[in-house]
Amino acid sequence: SDVCSSDLVLERRWLIISIFTVIFLLSVIYAFKATPVYMASARIQIDREPMGLLNSSQAYYDPREQDYLQTQYRNLVSRTLIEEVIHKLKLDEDPYYKGYRELVENVIGNIIVVPTRMTRLVDVRALHTEPQKAMDVANTLVEKFLSQNLQLKTDRALDTFKMLRNQADTLGREFNEANRDLQRYRETN
Repeated sequence: SDVCSSDLVLERRWLIISIFTVIFLLSVIYAFKATPVYMASARIQIDREPMGLLNSSQAYYDPREQDYLQTQYRNLVSRTLIEEVIHKLKLDEDPYYKGYRELVENVIGNIIVVPTRMTRLVDVRALHTEPQKAMDVANTLVEKFLSQNLQLKTDRALDTFKMLRNQADTLGREFNEANRDLQRYRETN
């Protein structure tokens, strides 16, 4: 049985060599004709927001941190953010993306979010046939993401400030009323 199979291989060796050579040549031709795709990378650090106004740093591990980081990774390739990148870089006019019906989905498909294990660092990688465009997409995406996060934090801080101001005004009025009531009580008694 072993002798038969080795005889069969020897008989068909030219066929095997020919098939291998054809596949190898087709691979080489494809490699030379294929459009090169470049990858650019931008690195950011995503820190969890403090839970309160006074505790700006947490010295302990919070199990919700992974949920927060996973949410941020998803936000990096959110439709809204990608649309801003497309608009800013005019990717709808880019030849690389021409002819695609769903431009946003295609751009998202060319972005890779790679968190660095056991850190808060994230690499945002963009693919494009032009190295400068790949770099522009990665940098613009990170810039828009950071800008969006800053705006959200600013809005939250303003909302907190307004709430505290309203509470302070309410407590001030209550204090003044209580003070007047105390004054009236002293005058009558």
